[in-house]
Amino acid sequence: MPTLADFQNRPMNRGKWVVVDGPSGSGKDSLLSVLQQRLLETNTPFSYISEEDLDPDRQQILTATGDRAKARLLVNHRFRIWHKYVYPALMEGRVVLSNRGEPATLAYQTASGEISISQVWEMHRHKGISRPDLVVITVCRPDAALLRREQDQAASGSIRAERERGRGLSGKFTGERQELIHRQYFEVRRFLEEKNVPVLLLDTEKMSVGQEADAVLRLL
Repeated sequence: MPTLADFQNRPMNRGKWVVVDGPSGSGKDSLLSVLQQRLLETNTPFSYISEEDLDPDRQQILTATGDRAKARLLVNHRFRIWHKYVYPALMEGRVVLSNRGEPATLAYQTASGEISISQVWEMHRHKGISRPDLVVITVCRPDAALLRREQDQAASGSIRAERERGRGLSGKFTGERQELIHRQYFEVRRFLEEKNVPVLLLDTEKMSVGQEADAVLRLL
């Protein structure tokens, strides 16, 4: 569990970059929604960034052959987002909330074993992408995540169909796949902590979304 000491020695005028990530269906979108509302209520300047919404090359990524190729494309996309959106906002002293980011590629694109977590990490560093100030990983039981996905009426039919066919970056939504990705995120947590990246793991079945938001905001 990260502490306030993890955030010392930062330029006083620099903002904080928080990446909220986790297996699909684990509750990250709900948490991000509450975090945005809380920051608005306290008049805290922030920027919200969704990689998927800023992705002009999504089809190229989806049709790439192999996890290594997908990882390269994702890192290139993330590099553009970092320089165009994240870095300028941080220099303005804003909190940057990212909906997914490097942790997702560390988890999903390494699940097949074609490429390692450390290799994906080095891809990001080679591009000059900064480490987040805080990584928040939301988790829940894989069967609970599947149930949440089934009950999610917010997603459009086309998005659901794409993911059910396994064409989305998260892969096909099956119990076996969810269990694998669940394990991967715990490996990602361990890896990031070894790299001295503050990680906050939230079990969304044991906490209300308000409690989750409180835990994040205490570290900002």
